[in-house]
Amino acid sequence: MTTSKRFRIRNVSPADVDALFTLSHHLDSINLPHDRAHIADMVQASERAFANASNTPEGQQYMLIMEDIDTDKAIGTGLIIAQHGTLDDPHTYFDVLPEEHYSVSTKHYTSHTTLRLGVNFNGPTEMGGLVLHPDYRGHALRLGKCLSLSRFLLVAMRPERFRDRVLAEVMPPLKDDGGSHLWDAIGAKVTGMSYQAADILSRQNTEFIRSLFPRGNIYASFLPTTAQEVIGAVGPHAAGAARILKKMGLRKMPRVDPFDGGPHFEGETRQLLSTTMRCMGLPQISSADLSDHGIIAQTSPKGAPRFFRCAIGGFEPSPNDDTILISEQTHQILRTDTTLPISALSVV
Repeated sequence: MTTSKRFRIRNVSPADVDALFTLSHHLDSINLPHDRAHIADMVQASERAFANASNTPEGQQYMLIMEDIDTDKAIGTGLIIAQHGTLDDPHTYFDVLPEEHYSVSTKHYTSHTTLRLGVNFNGPTEMGGLVLHPDYRGHALRLGKCLSLSRFLLVAMRPERFRDRVLAEVMPPLKDDGGSHLWDAIGAKVTGMSYQAADILSRQNTEFIRSLFPRGNIYASFLPTTAQEVIGAVGPHAAGAARILKKMGLRKMPRVDPFDGGPHFEGETRQLLSTTMRCMGLPQISSADLSDHGIIAQTSPKGAPRFFRCAIGGFEPSPNDDTILISEQTHQILRTDTTLPISALSVV
């Protein structure tokens, strides 16, 4: 595990493509595939979003990178999809619904869990997937949590650019080979595709899901036990992420991902504002020991965001005015513009 102590989270730029491709080699995850062209497309989409003066969320995707300043290495990424579900690219999911039956003649009652494919053409903002280099997991500064919370800070600082509801999909338990028990039971049978192949295709479009999946209720009890058990379950590596979502005001919904059964957590953007924007003001550099530890962020308060930078360090609201005290090191990491407000959020 690394002993580095200085980290920055910021919006990606075209200069980061090589570093992100190197990072993807250690992971090759669904959230950061080992595909240079795909990574370059993600970076370009984020560049357009940060440069866009319009507040329209449709088609906007913001990508953040975490870097180890001491080693000048990319160690993680986070994604925000400003609107997940549009006319051109609707959001698909399974509603998880109870269905009851009772026979008067046999006096027999049954209750089934069913899955029904749903489509949303006017979807919420989605907190997209996080990736963190394995060497930095379990770090004393809780880097994974900081990276996750930085996305919420960006939404809270510029809420007009996002939807009024926020969605996060949590990874369920997967097979040892990275596949999905639920996909094997349903998706593979109706599409003829593997979990990995379907995931790659879904990055371009989800039309095949809407066209090929059953339109009626699917009885979960008819599926293999291994598939039933993952419906709405939080995977062992996602438990921490689920706790963060709950703390931010999102709650688990009766809705899951149709690929792997991962649960959906949703909440109102205004709830994020009350949770994350309790500490906001102009930065003031201080040499004092600062009592709170967390993430401190800055972005343009209006127009095109242009930039987003976030540091991990100490901060303290000033008792005398509407300023936030930060250390000289935090100031250097943020490259703080002292005329623009910063927002800080404790990491405990």
